[in-house]
Amino acid sequence: MNKNIIQKLKILYIPFLIISIAFCSFYTFFNWFLLTKLQLFSVKEIIVEFGIPFILPLIPVLFFFRPRLKILKLKNSNGKTYNDLYLLILWLAIAGPTLIAQDYLKNSTGKLSQIDFISQISKQEPAKYYKVKRFYLDKSKIGTHTTFETGGRNNDIYINLSVVVPIFDKKNDITNTSCKYWLGVKYEDRMSNRLDERDKQKRYEEFLKFSQYEFDKKDLSDFVYLERVGNSDIGDGYKMALKKITKINTEGSIIFISNNKPFENRKGDTLYWLIGTFLIGNIVWLLMVLIPKCNEIELRRFKNGTSKDKDLKEFLDFLKPREGYFITPILIYVNILIFLIMAIAGL
Repeated sequence: MNKNIIQKLKILYIPFLIISIAFCSFYTFFNWFLLTKLQLFSVKEIIVEFGIPFILPLIPVLFFFRPRLKILKLKNSNGKTYNDLYLLILWLAIAGPTLIAQDYLKNSTGKLSQIDFISQISKQEPAKYYKVKRFYLDKSKIGTHTTFETGGRNNDIYINLSVVVPIFDKKNDITNTSCKYWLGVKYEDRMSNRLDERDKQKRYEEFLKFSQYEFDKKDLSDFVYLERVGNSDIGDGYKMALKKITKINTEGSIIFISNNKPFENRKGDTLYWLIGTFLIGNIVWLLMVLIPKCNEIELRRFKNGTSKDKDLKEFLDFLKPREGYFITPILIYVNILIFLIMAIAGL
C-alpha cells in the first residue's frame, strides 16, 4: 500500500474513528448515569439531547483535526480551498450519531410500572412509564396555556396550546381540593405572519374553537400507557397551564402524556438510524481522506512536530487575558459560566 495512504489513515482516519466512537459512547453513558440513573440534577432536554452533543465535537474538530488537514492538498486550480467543507463533514460525522444515540437512550431506558390506581405512583419508586388499570379524567377542571412563536423560512407564527387534565383514582374523587397527577394534551397550529391583525385574530379564534371541539370529542382515557414529562419546553407549557388553576391545589404535581402505541415499539427505527448514520459518516470521511493527494512538505512538518496553526494561535490569544486586553476575555468567560449555570438549573 502507498506510504502516503497509510500516513493519511494514521493521521486523519483512525483518530476520527476512535474519537467518534469514544465521544458517542462516553457522552451517552454519562447522560444515562448522571441524569437518568442517579438523577443528580435536571437539565433541559434540548440542551442535553441536542445542544451539548452538537457543539462539543467542535473541540476535536478545530483543535485536533484542523491542523492535521494541512497534510492534504485541498486547493483546486482556482485557489479555492475545501478546508471548511472538510471541517463541516467531520463535525457532522461525529455529532450526528451522538444526537441519534441520545434519542435512542431516551426511548429505550425506563421500565413500565404496572399499577391499579394512579395514586399508587407516590408509593413506589419513580418510573418513567406507567400502565394504569383504573383512573378518572375530569375534563371540567382543566388548565390551559397558549404560547406564540415565530420561525421558519417565512417567519410564520406557531401557536401552541397546552392543556392539563386532572387524573383521579375514581369519579367520586373529583371533589378533592388537590390533585397531584395530570395528563398533558397539546394542540398546535401555524399561520402566516403576513396576515393583518384582524385575520390573525380570526385564525386564532378558529384554532381555539377547533381545539375545543377536538378536546370535547376525544376519549382521553383511550391510551396504552402514560409517560412522565421531562424537563423540556413542552413540559414548561404544561407547568404554566397548572399555574392558572386556582380551584385545586397543584403543589408537587406530576405531568404525563399518553401513548397509544405498544410499549415495546417506543424505540422505533432509532437504532437503525444510529448504525446507518455512523457507517455513512465513516465511509464519507474515509473517501474524503483518500481522494486528495498528500502535501509532502506539510506531512514532513507534521511528522517532525514543526507544523504550526497560526489561526489557532490567534484564537487562543483572543481568549487569553493580558495587559491592555483584559475585559473582553473575562466577559466571554462570565457569559459561558452563566450559560452553564442556567443550563444546569433548567432555565
